[in-house]
Amino acid sequence: MSSVIVNVVRLSAAGIVEFNPVIAAGIFVGVVALSATCFAIMKICEKVSKEKDNDPNISTCIALKKVLVSEYLKNSGVIVS
Repeated sequence: MSSVIVNVVRLSAAGIVEFNPVIAAGIFVGVVALSATCFAIMKICEKVSKEKDNDPNISTCIALKKVLVSEYLKNSGVIVS
C-alpha cells in the first residue's frame, strides 16, 4: 500500500497525475465497503461451518439457510420457540 502512495506522489510531483480529493474519498469509501462485505461473508461462512460441525450430514445449502433465516428472525425481533 505504501508503495502505491509513493508512486502516486512521484507521478503527482512530475505533473503526470493530478490529485483529486473527490476520487480519493471515493476510493476510500469503496475500500471500506469492500472490507465490510468481506468481513460479513467471512462471519457467515464461520457460522455455516459451526452448523456443519454440529450436524455433519447437513448440506451446505441447508446450513446456510438455517444461519441466514435465524439471523433474520433474530434481527427482526420475532420470537421463535
